[in-house]
Parts: sequence; structure tokens; C-alpha cells
Amino acid sequence: MTTTFPTDRLQSGVHERQRREALDEALVLEPAGAGLWRVCDGRVTTGPGRLLALIEEKAGSFEIMQWADEFVWSSFPTMRAALTHVVMTDAEVLAARGKGHLSWLS
Repeated sequence: MTTTFPTDRLQSGVHERQRREALDEALVLEPAGAGLWRVCDGRVTTGPGRLLALIEEKAGSFEIMQWADEFVWSSFPTMRAALTHVVMTDAEVLAARGKGHLSWLS
């Protein structure tokens, strides 16, 4: 049995915030077409974990396509809001990616 103390949760929260900040700084936008970008983790040169999402500008908003165990689309009013969403959901998306019928994309 493992006992979790409040300081353990605090340290875990600090670690998660640091992980997100590091990813935010490492994001790379690669043009993929007119109004379309690949969102990549610049710390990963090739293979699984490099491509995090696709963002398309549509009628003044930014639509993200992510793939976990299925394709997921979300829309945001700004590119910054879209990128923040990618950073905030990255760990969950990558964990689910290898489990579903889209695992062959990893």
C-alpha cells in the first residue's frame, strides 16, 4: 500500500507544470499548406512523439486535429489558445494513442 502525502501531490503538480512549460518552449510549427501547420515537439527529431497535432486556420478560428485512440477536433479563437490546448492535453493524447485503432499512426 502506498501512502500519498500532500507534498507528494504538490511535487507532482510542480513536475507537470515544468513538463508543460518545457513542451511549450519546444513547440515547432511546420507549414504544411496554406493555413495549415504541423505542431511538432522540437526535442524529438523523428518518430513517435514528434508530430503532436495539425492546426488549420478556418474562417478566423484555428481547428486542431489530434489523434489519441480516435481523431479529435477542437476549435479555438487564436493560434495561442490552440497551442496551449496541445500542451495541456499532450500527455493524455500520447498515452491514449498507442491503445486504440489509430495506434498504427504512432
